[in-house]
Amino acid sequence: MIPSDNLPRIYLNDIPAPLMLYTCKTENLEEFNTNGFHVSTMLNLAALKHSGKKLHQFQSIFDFGCGAGRLIQFMPSAAHIRVHGTDVNTALIQFAKEKFPAVTLKVNDFNPPLSYPDGTFDLIYSFSVFSHLTEEAELNWLDELARIGAKNALYLITVHGDHFINSILPDKKNEIVAKGGFHYQAVHNRTGSEWDFPIGYEASFHTHNNIVEKWSRWFNIMEIYNGSSAAEYLWPDAPLSLVNDLSTAPPMGQALVVMAKK
Repeated sequence: MIPSDNLPRIYLNDIPAPLMLYTCKTENLEEFNTNGFHVSTMLNLAALKHSGKKLHQFQSIFDFGCGAGRLIQFMPSAAHIRVHGTDVNTALIQFAKEKFPAVTLKVNDFNPPLSYPDGTFDLIYSFSVFSHLTEEAELNWLDELARIGAKNALYLITVHGDHFINSILPDKKNEIVAKGGFHYQAVHNRTGSEWDFPIGYEASFHTHNNIVEKWSRWFNIMEIYNGSSAAEYLWPDAPLSLVNDLSTAPPMGQALVVMAKK
């Protein structure tokens, strides 16, 4: 579980079960952290391949939908002062603030705007947020994330892409393509508890063609990783340490869209 560079970090070793369950449907701490570690490694490899820098080497970093800090924990502690994160869930942010006091963490509303000035961040990443929004909300948030990104900022955003459509919704594939490549469906039951997901947060699916067509308004799309294999993130000159970190990783599942702000 410890990244191979051995830089000091603050790990989530005592996160309450309800926070884990809300975040990724598990109450098992090892599973929660291992999955986050593998995702962090893939994001680092994508960032390094397309920018020459790992996540923590950017000057201003934004984790959109940061939750309890499942990915932030793999940022070296020295980088925390440059890291910002927001989430709609107050309990997750309160916990993360206690664990990562040097990180700037805020609760954001379900709809834009954010409180940051234009051009604030040179790295913006978001795991498993744009896999749950309506198309209208998605486009509004892409516009907002583009606003707060610096010129040529790097974006790493995951979605339910072609791999998910082929695996989970093969009978709907032709229909999804015919209606423009975006599909949204209800998946959550709500009981009135603090752990209900917000109304409008369900499951969305994108063809990669849809992403290129819609998201290119704001971004130059550099690559879309399919999500079907962790080996997608490796290339001949990839750092051996990160290759080793990824050696036991399952597929991310979600596609990763790598983009630069226009």
